[in-house]
Amino acid sequence: MGPDRAALAFSALSAHCAQEILDLLSPAEQIRLRVALERLHDASDHERQAALDVLTRTVREGRRWPRPDVHDEASCPFNELASRPRSEVAALLAHVAVRTPLEIAVALCHLPGIVRDELWDQLDLEPAPRFSTNSHRCLPYGKGRSEDFARDLIARLNNASVRTR
Repeated sequence: MGPDRAALAFSALSAHCAQEILDLLSPAEQIRLRVALERLHDASDHERQAALDVLTRTVREGRRWPRPDVHDEASCPFNELASRPRSEVAALLAHVAVRTPLEIAVALCHLPGIVRDELWDQLDLEPAPRFSTNSHRCLPYGKGRSEDFARDLIARLNNASVRTR
């Protein structure tokens, strides 16, 4: 769902629902939403309802985890996370998500589906981080930056393992 369609769906919500969503958005996200709403001011009720229908369908279908455009499963820098105990990885991801939730989305998008689902089920994300797993915006990292982040996560896991011994 692109920003224009999201803005159209937002504009079809009741005032109460719209305010609840606004409260969840960062100031930068609120500004992008307002700009899109201004641009789409003349949209028809039919267009707004259609966008809301797409949003509702997307929510019902659940999370989608887009794979990076160029992804080599054999050499993926996040593979080592899949070989670690899920509870350790989930605890680390929850800790990192407090400050940089987008990086957690990047890591999860790189992992095989079974591993990702197991980790997602174990993640304790309170307060809930702000990232959308239904958007390709969760993959803004190039190969080098993803590799650096994967190395950082693995180093943190190694340090945590040494401390618990």
